[in-house]
Amino acid sequence: MIEFKIGNMTFHYTLSKNEKVLMEITDETIINLNEHEVFSKMLNEWILKAIPEERTPPTLNEIATVEMIAKDLNLVLPENYQKSTVGCRQFIHQYRDKHNKLMAVFNNIKGQLLK
Repeated sequence: MIEFKIGNMTFHYTLSKNEKVLMEITDETIINLNEHEVFSKMLNEWILKAIPEERTPPTLNEIATVEMIAKDLNLVLPENYQKSTVGCRQFIHQYRDKHNKLMAVFNNIKGQLLK
C-alpha cells in the first residue's frame, strides 16, 4: 500500500498485483508531479471535496448577488459574507423573493414610463 499526506489530507492506494510486479523491476525514479496536469487537476478536485461547505468561499456571483440585494432592499450586508458560502446562501434565500418582487414592480414602472 502507498500512503502519503498533503496538508490535512492522507491518501491511500493499494497496488494491484500487476503494479507490484512492475514496481519490483523498476529503477529508483523521481517523478515531478508538477509536470502532470492531470494530477494537479485531480488534486484540486480532491481538495475542494474535502472542504466542509461552511468553510468554502462563496463564488463571485454569490457575493455580487448579496451586495445587489442588500443595496436594492437597503439592508446591512451580512457579516463575513465574502468568506462564507453558507452565509451568502442564507442571505440570498432569505431575501430573494422580496427582491424579485421589488424588481418586478420597478421594471413594470420603468416599462410604463418608457411608453
